[in-house]
Amino acid sequence: MKLVFAIIQGEDWKKVREIFIEKNLPLTFFKSSGGFLQEPSITLLTVIEEERLEEVLEILRENCKEREKIIIPPLPSIELLRSVPMPVKIKVGGAIVFVMDVSYFEKI
Repeated sequence: MKLVFAIIQGEDWKKVREIFIEKNLPLTFFKSSGGFLQEPSITLLTVIEEERLEEVLEILRENCKEREKIIIPPLPSIELLRSVPMPVKIKVGGAIVFVMDVSYFEKI
């Protein structure tokens, strides 16, 4: 058995969740945040048979794509308020995925 632990952007969550339900994949999740923008994300946990690992990874690869976003960075100091911050293009999205072996699993 494998434990898949994935951190995905909140924007991608709805589609991933629908597919997991449609394919009858077990799913536990909680809201999280992090990264440069502190935007909402979802941390997803699933324990699956090793034969379904590639199926889960493919769902994440297909639905958690990296994309560009334009932001206006915060100014580091109040003295810099006289300057006009310039928009910056950054990459967001994608997923951070960990896969671990499970030596014991029991559903109570």
